[in-house]
Amino acid sequence: MTARAPRRVVYVATGERHLREAAASLASLRQHEPNLPVTMFVDPAARPTLSNWGVTARTGDAQLEILDLPDSTHSWADKPLALARAQALDEEVLFLDSDTRICGPIGEIFELLEAFDLAAAHAPVRLDRRQPPSLADRVPAAFPELNTGVLAFRRTAAVMRLLERWRRLHLDVLRSIERATVGDQSTFRVALYQSDLRFAVLPPEYNCRFTFPTYVHGPVRILHGRAPDLERIERELNGVSGARVFVPGMGVLTGRGGEATSPAQPPP
Repeated sequence: MTARAPRRVVYVATGERHLREAAASLASLRQHEPNLPVTMFVDPAARPTLSNWGVTARTGDAQLEILDLPDSTHSWADKPLALARAQALDEEVLFLDSDTRICGPIGEIFELLEAFDLAAAHAPVRLDRRQPPSLADRVPAAFPELNTGVLAFRRTAAVMRLLERWRRLHLDVLRSIERATVGDQSTFRVALYQSDLRFAVLPPEYNCRFTFPTYVHGPVRILHGRAPDLERIERELNGVSGARVFVPGMGVLTGRGGEATSPAQPPP
């Protein structure tokens, strides 16, 4: 029997807001996956404030590893910068943005990596309008961006080459005169399209971008977005198990007799 590859969750939390969010995401992860090792990249200046948010790691702690990202830019560039760092190969990694909340077991995401090199969900905004045309035109429009806020991959030589290509491409675009605010998903889209990796597309239940109208069916496992009360949104979304749409400002809509209704306000 082939031994399973080790699994790990990775956060990149540079800046106080992202560190505070990552601490809350980590707490939700521990509720459902207490045994998953975690690596958190921080900028060195943030280390003294880690304990303020309940993030503590002792020397030799196998469950929580805090690594410095000394060349942090406090921008989207920090994500490819951190993930391209050379680490142990043949490890299954789940990268989570700091503004995520884990709502249930997520082992199924790692199981995808038995057949695929990488897994991510479609981005609700298929193509970022901020990207320069010279970048967008490298890939057919029918190949949308993948949201890089929930990104699963197995550390292989091929995947590490993709991550390094992504890092270099992103930095090249940032340094160009075309556009300095390009998002990391635009450059990831090009790097992935130009690779020969096998990738799977996660359903929105595993990356629920609730800040956009979102269709889900079954339990939502990962919420992704900023809101004052993520716990309330989790209760609302998972209060119904069937087909439903979450609309910001309206809540959960379900189909009853051909009409869209909110379960919180059932029809008479």
